Amino acid sequence: MGTGNRTRQKQNDRRKKKLEIELELFFPNKFNNLDRKNIFVNRKKRILALCDDLLTGTESDVAEKIERYLLTLIKPKTFNGSGSYEIEFDKAFEELCHTLSSNANGRDVKQMTVKEVYILIELNNKQLKNGGR
Repeated sequence: MGTGNRTRQKQNDRRKKKLEIELELFFPNKFNNLDRKNIFVNRKKRILALCDDLLTGTESDVAEKIERYLLTLIKPKTFNGSGSYEIEFDKAFEELCHTLSSNANGRDVKQMTVKEVYILIELNNKQLKNGGR
C-alpha cells in the first residue's frame, strides 16, 4: 500500500469516527456506539475460536486473549461511599415506589406482589404516553 493510500485511509477513518460520534450525539437511541459494536464483534470472534478448537481438537490461545481483552473493558461498580451502586439502587427504588403510589389507591407499594407492581408500572407508562397524569 502506498503512502498516498495510507494517508487517505487515515483521513477516511477519522471522518468515519467523527460521523459516528456526531450520529451518536444527535441520535443516541438510533445509533449504538462503536465500543458496543466492538464488544459484540470480539464476543463473536471468541465464540468462533472456541468452536474451531472444539472441531479441530486443538487448543489455541485466541479465545483466551479475546476473553482477557473483554474483561479489561468491565468497569466495576463502587459499593462504598455516597455515590455507591447500592445507594443509587435504593434511591431509584424509593423514587419508583413514590411514583407508583399515585396510582396505588392508598395501598403500600412496598407490600404489593410483583404482579401488582408490574401492572402499576404499565399503567404509569400508559398515562405518561397519553400526556401525563
